This record gives sequence, C-alpha cells and structure tokens, in this order.
Amino acid sequence: MSVQRSPPQSLSQGPTKSSGSHPDLSKLGSLTVEPKVTLRKRKQPLEQDCECRTEIQEMRLELNRIGTLLEKYVTSNEQILKEMQKNIAEVKNEITELKSFNEQTWHLIRDNTTKINNIQSTTVSVEAEQKILKNTITKIQDQMNTDEAKINFLESKIETLKLQEPNPLKKNHENEKLIHEIQERAFREKNVIFVGLPEQCMTTAKERASKDESDILKITSQVATELPKPTKVTRIGKYIPGKNRRVKVCYDAPYPAKCLLRNKDKLPEHIKIFSDQTPTQQKYLKSLKEELEERKKKERVILRLNI
Repeated sequence: MSVQRSPPQSLSQGPTKSSGSHPDLSKLGSLTVEPKVTLRKRKQPLEQDCECRTEIQEMRLELNRIGTLLEKYVTSNEQILKEMQKNIAEVKNEITELKSFNEQTWHLIRDNTTKINNIQSTTVSVEAEQKILKNTITKIQDQMNTDEAKINFLESKIETLKLQEPNPLKKNHENEKLIHEIQERAFREKNVIFVGLPEQCMTTAKERASKDESDILKITSQVATELPKPTKVTRIGKYIPGKNRRVKVCYDAPYPAKCLLRNKDKLPEHIKIFSDQTPTQQKYLKSLKEELEERKKKERVILRLNI
C-alpha cells in the first residue's frame, strides 16, 4: 500500500526559503519543528471487497424490506379506514333504526300499561264476582247435600218396599189398567180435536152437526186434498149459547189424524188442532208442564244470583 506524502510547508521563519516537493534532508537535524505528516487511505476500487460492503448491502436490503412493509402498512391502513367508514355508516343506520324501534317500543309500552291498568280493574271486579259465586256455590252444595240425603232415604225406602211381597190383586188391577190405557190410546189415535171453530146458531142438533161437518171438510181440504171423509164429527160438552165447544173429528185410520197434526201450520190462525189424549196422558203432560215451570223458576233464581 503506497503512502502519499504531503508537500512540506514553507519555512517563513527560517533564514532561507526553499520550495519544492523534495525537502532538504541536510537541514533536518537543525529543524526544531516536527514535520506534520498525515496519512490517508486512498479510495479503493469497487471491485475490491471491504468490510462495510456487506453491511451496506444488508442495510439496503433492510431498508427495502422496511419500505415494502411501510407500503403494505399504508395500504392495509387505507383498507382498514375504508372498512371503518363503512362500519361507521352502518352503525349510524343501525342507530337510526334503533331510535325508531325504541320509539315504537315506547308507544307499545304505553299502550300495554293502559291495557294492564284496564285488566287490573277488570280483575278486581272479577274477583268480587268470584266471591259472590263461591258463596252461591257453597249454598248450592249445601242444598245438594240435603237433597242427596233425602234421595238416599227415599231409595232405601223404595228398596224396603221392593222387598215386601206385592199384592196379586193390586198387580192384576194395574195390568188391566195398563191394557185399557193402551187400547184407548190406539182408539183415540184416529181422532183429532179442533179448537176455535165458531158455534153454530141452528136450533136443532142435527143441523148444527151437519154445519160443523161441512166446516171441518173445508178446513181439512186446505191442509190436504186427499184426506178421506171423517166418520164422525161431534161437539164435546153441553150446548151453551154464546160459547164455542171443541169439535172431535173421528176417522177410520190414524193416518188422516197424523197428517192433520203434521200440517197444522197450514190451518187458519184462529183454528188450533190437538191429538185426542186419554186422561192419563193429560195428567202426565200437566205434571211435565208443572215440572218445567219449576225448573225455569230455579234457573231464574240462579241467574239472578250469578248476576
């Protein structure tokens, strides 16, 4: 490695002045000032390897890597910012929707509170009605218990009566009554009773009967044209002027009577028709009507208590 020497300085303070690139070696010993000689490294060619070259390359690579990372970071930040802006817009929309939903829920809550108040008031009234119903139910249960005791007593009494030996004469009498009732019902099945037919003003009973028969034929022809002529037409009861008696119409078979009863809606308004009932039937129907009236009265009382 060659070392370049710097030219010596001019000795202005000395007795002689010399210049040039080569110093005067004869006068080196007399000089008191030490020569200032500096050594510097020459620039080395690029092809020659040095210790800093690898470091510079590594630094360049590191700088390139940092630059790419910074570019990626910037692009990712831009994408993140765009996504954040989208998310912020979506959040704003959701907030507006939530505001509207909250308003709707607030209105619903107000409506529900009013409904709850109404329900509470109705429940109070219902509780009062339930107390009244409980009192009535307890009364009905007490009555049912007493009735059940009475029924049990009657059933036991009936059982004791069943165990007793029946009277054969009484049983035969009841059988005869039953047979007579069946025969009478079969006979009366052919007859009908007309109510509302005006009483005739003729003097003789024969004239009145013939007039009644003609009036009956006119009425029955309005109901059905194919009905046969009745075998007998009579008034029930004693003749009293100014009073309308019922008319009994008899046929040979039960079909005409049944036909008239089925089509009684076709009769005039002032005329009514009934079946010819036995006294036992009349008594039984009367008892049924009385029982129906009693049940209606009891139902009215229960309804008043419930109200």
